Amino acid sequence: MNECMLDNWNDTVKDGDTVIHCGDVLFGMDKVAWMEANFAKLPGKKKLALGNHDNIKHVAQFFNDVQYWYNIDNFVFTHMPLHPQTLGERMRWDGKDVVNVHGHIHSNPSPDGPYKCVCVEQINYTPINLEVL
Repeated sequence: MNECMLDNWNDTVKDGDTVIHCGDVLFGMDKVAWMEANFAKLPGKKKLALGNHDNIKHVAQFFNDVQYWYNIDNFVFTHMPLHPQTLGERMRWDGKDVVNVHGHIHSNPSPDGPYKCVCVEQINYTPINLEVL
């Protein structure tokens, strides 16, 4: 699985691209050496929407930026799907209709509404372009 993700990342992401990872990038301290040897060498500027299994002390070194969420155009990138009340009754954020791009749920379906799961199990272990979302 890890080799597949590395290959797909290298085939998809270019040096000038920005990748927003939707969390849980490092589960277990035994993976730090693997991250140093592999993830750190992947192309692109890496941003992390912090996941519930991410320890900021150990993952921050691998990312250009770490936040709880990123708001880009009409997308809100988070680790877990946001509760509809977080976005308001009309699923708006900063006055715009939004899509909540998230991870966390693996192969399970996203909640009803404007949600898009980008867990590797649902995107063929391949980073996807914002235009595809």
